[in-house]
Amino acid sequence: MKTRTLILGLVLAAGATGCVDAHTGTETGNPPVLTEALLSVQAAGADSVEVSGEPGAVAPGGGQVTVRNASSGEEVTVDVSEDGSFSATLPGTLDDDYEVIASNDNGTSDPGDLHPNGVPIDPTDPGDPGEWMKLHACDPGDPRDPLTITDLDIDGDTMNIGVSHSGGCAMHSYGLCFSESWAESFPIQLGFEVLHDAMGDACEAEESAQLSFDLTPFKDAYRDAYQTEDGAASISFSGCISDGMVGGCSVLYEWGATGPTMIEVHNISDYDYDNLVVGEESYGTLRSGERTEYRDFGVAYDYNYVSLEIDGMPFLLQPIDFLGETPLGPGNFTYEVGVLDATGSTVTIQVAP
Repeated sequence: MKTRTLILGLVLAAGATGCVDAHTGTETGNPPVLTEALLSVQAAGADSVEVSGEPGAVAPGGGQVTVRNASSGEEVTVDVSEDGSFSATLPGTLDDDYEVIASNDNGTSDPGDLHPNGVPIDPTDPGDPGEWMKLHACDPGDPRDPLTITDLDIDGDTMNIGVSHSGGCAMHSYGLCFSESWAESFPIQLGFEVLHDAMGDACEAEESAQLSFDLTPFKDAYRDAYQTEDGAASISFSGCISDGMVGGCSVLYEWGATGPTMIEVHNISDYDYDNLVVGEESYGTLRSGERTEYRDFGVAYDYNYVSLEIDGMPFLLQPIDFLGETPLGPGNFTYEVGVLDATGSTVTIQVAP
């Protein structure tokens, strides 16, 4: 049984909302969420009160609430309707404080019959979250209430994110967006943001959530840009606790053909190369006719960045970008690096046939 407790403070007049001092009790998993703005205390008689919740006061609906008079210890337990409303009458006055404790048995529908990004659902029909909650290109109008990322990993096309933030008195919602500015590298680099709508929740209890998002909208955008079915991206986040996360605040997303792209470099010129760099791999000296060991290049294409020196003279090949190019994919490949003239600056690179 999983519970959440809300304290209703002093009510000044009949019918007034009694959520003056709200806090949450210790919880495990995802207990029901109590929305204090939908709770009220009213006089039901000379020595009794009615504590009630409007539809949505308890999410998800169903289960039970126990209402306890914190002053006298009197309590009553009632069922919660499927729409999250309830009504309980018990001995007390409007001068007393009352506790509302919502509970459910998560059993086979853990965690608490909630959509991964916080949207209440029917466990037999997950439904569809709002558009801003799905992965999309970031928009200035997206909600960005504070949160901290505590965990991050990718499983196939699903990104799993742990977050924490203050709250406890409303149902929060979450989304994910990606920047449309991509840094051309190996692989491309871009930023993601976890979006957060606290729904005006001003409570200060420490809350946490585990979120899951489908990454295929970004993969589709990548395919449109590069015209390839295979790809990879280094995704970084702000707002992470990097010391407490494996891999810090970034994660690699790869799809399509599986297996590493292993590449050796072959010096096909008549000159010795010093300070040789191909892509992001540094090799030092590579003499004429020699080959390097194979290294995993991650995502690579049939040409790449090259810098080297011959007798102290620098040579450079700097690609503008790889837009529209097809990655080499998994397998073993050879970059043949040549220099046409040691007195000039022309470097050539090609994948050996």
